[in-house]
This record gives sequence, structure tokens and C-alpha cells, in this order.
Amino acid sequence: MERIRVDVPEDKKLLSIFTDVFDCFLRFLNGILVSEGLLEEDTFWQTVADCVLAYQHSTPHLADKFAQHDMFAEDFALSCLNRLQLRNNLEMVDLQDPAGALQLIGTLKNPIAGLGTRA
Repeated sequence: MERIRVDVPEDKKLLSIFTDVFDCFLRFLNGILVSEGLLEEDTFWQTVADCVLAYQHSTPHLADKFAQHDMFAEDFALSCLNRLQLRNNLEMVDLQDPAGALQLIGTLKNPIAGLGTRA
């Protein structure tokens, strides 16, 4: 594990969840479910928020980390993955410093912002 472990700056730790999970996966899953008439968008994102809350409640020993890394923040940095690939399609990021390669341009609204109040 030590061979592949990298240090990620504190301010970038949550960004990978927002970028890889929320923006690159859940956003598209939501679009499919909505366009197929299977689920309303608000219901989808409330379900995501409820899952985050359920995990947080099930792991109280991580409460300080959840306070430090707010999954319900209003917005998050927009990481331009296409720009990384266009810059170097053989190696998008330096595996020794993955955060250093990020190209952040603006912000995206967090779709679960304000939904973290249900118990």
C-alpha cells in the first residue's frame, strides 16, 4: 500500500468525491433516471443526501472528519478532466502528485447542499 499511497492536500480530499462520484457518475445516473421517468430529480438527490447522512450516523468515530470535509457544502471546485486528457493523453495525472495536475476552473453547485438536515 505504501508504494501507491500519495499525500493529498486537505483542501483537495473531498474534491475527488465531488468530481468522480457526484459530477462524473451520479449526475449522469440522475439524468437517465429522470429522462426515463423512473425518478424525480429532487427525489434522487435527496436519496443521495440520505445515504450520506446514514453513513455519517453509522460512523460516529469519524464525526471530526465529516465536520472538516462538508459533503453538504454549497458548491465545489470544477475539475476539468477533459483538459487533463487533452494535455497528456498517456498520463492524465502525475501519480506522485495527482492534486498538482488538477485544472480547476470555477465551481459547480452541490446538488445535495441544504439536504443534509434529515435524520
